[in-house]
Amino acid sequence: MKNGLILIIIGIILLMGIVFNVSIGFLVVLEIIFGLIFIAEGLKIFKKPKNDQIGSLIFGTILILDAFKVLPKTLTFWQIILLLIASYLVGEGIYMLFFKGAIRFKFNKNPEEKEEKFEADVPDNSLIKKYDIETDFDWTKLSLNVSNIEEAVKIRALSDKDIFKKSFKWESKDIILSNKLKVSNIKIPERAQINIKLNKEKEYSLVGIYNVCDVFLDMRDIKFRELNLKMTASKLVIIPSDKIDSVIDADLEITSVSLKLPHNVGIVLSQKGELNFKTFEGLEQRDDGTYISSNYSDAEFICYFNISSEISKINVQII
Repeated sequence: MKNGLILIIIGIILLMGIVFNVSIGFLVVLEIIFGLIFIAEGLKIFKKPKNDQIGSLIFGTILILDAFKVLPKTLTFWQIILLLIASYLVGEGIYMLFFKGAIRFKFNKNPEEKEEKFEADVPDNSLIKKYDIETDFDWTKLSLNVSNIEEAVKIRALSDKDIFKKSFKWESKDIILSNKLKVSNIKIPERAQINIKLNKEKEYSLVGIYNVCDVFLDMRDIKFRELNLKMTASKLVIIPSDKIDSVIDADLEITSVSLKLPHNVGIVLSQKGELNFKTFEGLEQRDDGTYISSNYSDAEFICYFNISSEISKINVQII
């Protein structure tokens, strides 16, 4: 049905251009097509409510309104990207308020859906003091935290195998996991879900590349010394380790960051690039331009947070 609707719209646009001499730019055509794709995906909420569908409906409507010059001004590329993020954040909030928990919908599983469950356990090796984890995800909801497990790492994932290509490699202390969208598939997918649990007795480092992802990194009770992130059009909530000193290097492009500090962890925050909004609750700026937390001199551990940003949002809070 969705493909048929798109073909009809393309046909109408061509007819208007040839028969009625109506000039419609290529970019406007693209905006209309993608707007219809997002709206068609969003309309599935009436069959099987999901938070991503609400965001799709909102963003698709914005694209259509912009294409037909209904909005007060024409949107730039970066404004469209920011509106994409905002639409899914609003959709998440609406879903939590009106659907999750308050209203329950029962539905039969569509036999055409091809969800793939993935599980991987990395047994602990007493000779290895630190495990190095590398992740590369597209369109994924990632949750990482500590657990009372005997293994060094426990991974659980759920995704559509027709849309995502997953890869897992493990050798000694090196663990590499990727979950990438297939270039050949233009379907607007439901986000993949990945949960990573770590052993609180071991030490870890993480390299993460995340594109249009929703990432929650809770490193409390984990010996997490090094964290290197590269994120585009994503949302990040991060709680640094309260067991050892740590360093976080983050290269952010149009990304929303919420940094929550445990009470016994002080922070030295260094920021380069553009932030369109920042809230540094409980932080003081030093002469060198860096920020430190009010508990810096009394903190048991220190987190050094280095940010390189392009039009991103950051909120820092002591919990």
